[in-house]
Amino acid sequence: MKTILRFLLLMTLCSLPLFPVYASDAPTLLLLNPNVERLPNYPERYIVLPNDTLYKVLEKFVADPLLASEMWGNNIPQIRIGDMVSMLELSSGSYALQIKRGRTVKLSPMTRIIQQQREIPTISTDVIQHFLTQPRILSLDELEEAGYIVANANGTLLATTDALVYARGLDEYDYQERYAIVRLGQQFTDPDTGEVLAQETVYLGVAKLEQMGDPATLRILSFTQGIYDGDLLVPLESDDQLTEDFQPRKPTYIEGETARIIAVVNGVSQIGQYQIVVLNKGLDDGLERGHVLVANKGGHLVKDPVTGELITLPSQIAGTLMVFKSFERVSYALVMKAQRAISLLDEVTIP
Repeated sequence: MKTILRFLLLMTLCSLPLFPVYASDAPTLLLLNPNVERLPNYPERYIVLPNDTLYKVLEKFVADPLLASEMWGNNIPQIRIGDMVSMLELSSGSYALQIKRGRTVKLSPMTRIIQQQREIPTISTDVIQHFLTQPRILSLDELEEAGYIVANANGTLLATTDALVYARGLDEYDYQERYAIVRLGQQFTDPDTGEVLAQETVYLGVAKLEQMGDPATLRILSFTQGIYDGDLLVPLESDDQLTEDFQPRKPTYIEGETARIIAVVNGVSQIGQYQIVVLNKGLDDGLERGHVLVANKGGHLVKDPVTGELITLPSQIAGTLMVFKSFERVSYALVMKAQRAISLLDEVTIP
């Protein structure tokens, strides 16, 4: 939980326009977005505890920390255990988060931009590790180009660790030492057009190419379940730079302005925090790794008590998602926060 909360901080304090920071001989003031809703029972002051993050502290003062921090840039001060945090109303009528250190440094009485080296928080990858390093989705072109196992050298029904297998369809001009072994899962289709967007696969294991040919010879290095003739072979992806490549930010553009949730890992219908969903938009539509989005719960139909007609109520924000892996036509996203239940086919938009 600790590392997940720190990951939420990284998601929220992303690359946005530079914000004013006022320095004096005592506190640091961080201006809040004037449109953010302040909690009615926010504390007069809060003392930072072990494991606290700036995002976690913000949640004690405002209803939407993501909105509150929209005026912030990359020069975010680090909070420390024992810091006193409070919210102040400025003479302009706006509000600011005040962070008071235990030790103060005398500064000249003028407005300055605080320049501090921001440490990248530790990211917990327990939930998404396998999705980053194992093939889960193939485009239709990749599916067409995939190799496949034709026989087990031992003549048994299943192939397991250290077994030799024969395969066809491997490109001798695009040599790969290791291949992931996968089996077809469900197809992902666009809910509006019915168009097939991509093919889900089930990861089975890893094989090492020992001799190229037709058929080629491979040795099974590892497996998660029995491997059959006809299972597919695709080049194994290299490990991602997990702590460096994540740059959480808002997308500037989504094709069609909205995306839809078309699947959820583990097949549940009600989606909550830290679950993984599939979106019907990908790289071709402007979605990239690190993009922060909000899920909207569609308004339900009600009957007008005066006219008797059916009307649709406005949609409400249901949660915050972050894209952690994007393909040509679809993307994987992690639900970072859920204010209410999120469902299949809910719309996803730019915050």
